[in-house]
Amino acid sequence: MIRFALALLFAHEAPADRLPQLIEQAHAHAESSVESAEALFTLAEMHWRSGQIDAAHAVLKGLANQSPDGWHWLQGVLAETSGDLRSAETAFRRELKSQNPRSDAYPGLARVLEAQGRLSESSAAYFQAACTNPNPEDYLKAARLARRTGNPALAVDQLEQGLKLLGPAVALRFERAQALAEMGDKASALHELEALLKLAPRHSKWRQARAQIQETVP
Repeated sequence: MIRFALALLFAHEAPADRLPQLIEQAHAHAESSVESAEALFTLAEMHWRSGQIDAAHAVLKGLANQSPDGWHWLQGVLAETSGDLRSAETAFRRELKSQNPRSDAYPGLARVLEAQGRLSESSAAYFQAACTNPNPEDYLKAARLARRTGNPALAVDQLEQGLKLLGPAVALRFERAQALAEMGDKASALHELEALLKLAPRHSKWRQARAQIQETVP
């Protein structure tokens, strides 16, 4: 509850501007271990968001025995910020196994897997992120990584699920057309591109993609 109230109170302030109020809030609730832990966790998060990594680490370390919701997620992003990708991966995975995991732990896991060159695993994590919190960006990232690993059929499946949930997002449709072309289904790819070009006949990227596919059609 206190974390939600703090988020509303400081929604329009820069992270660094929030720190004095958050410190005061943490002291104000010192008598309540639950509310104090929540306030201190929010303080640690704001330290991170304002670039004060050491301060964030110090506050978070003090909460290790209480482990409030999101504790492993913040441990993960701090490790990621420091370039410790293995520790970040471990923390994100622990967060996802917790009772109330932060939804942004999935894209966090996907990022550190991609940074380690584990592209298939990263694609799966981005797709899970998109399914947990439907958004076109994570569907696109999942599909692009699937294509990079030579699996355009998986990319098509991921995109089609995204289109079912989000509706006819043009970015997903264009990505799907490219994946279809890579699968060898050039007729379906051209059909999709033609449909997109009816929406924006002068779209240069779509026109170029159509021309490239047409050049390879016997």
